[in-house]
Amino acid sequence: LRQEPYILDEPRRAVVLRTVREVARHRGWKLWAAHVRTRHVHLVVTAGPRPEKVMVDFKAWASRRLREAFGESHDRDRWTQHGSTRW
Repeated sequence: LRQEPYILDEPRRAVVLRTVREVARHRGWKLWAAHVRTRHVHLVVTAGPRPEKVMVDFKAWASRRLREAFGESHDRDRWTQHGSTRW
């Protein structure tokens, strides 16, 4: 690992969940389920774009909101390079 694992404590989990809802609403995607854990996030979403695009949008917005809320650095790794996506 290049950095220590990123831990989503309760305040960070709240930011991520709020952001997931914001992104889904903004993009017009249907969010069926969301489970934000301390080390990862599970989402069930109906969206038009490919799953990889959906995942990238959620990660990017969540990272931005975490930086804003907690003054974190832009170079802080939060997510795996890819992730699990399924149709």
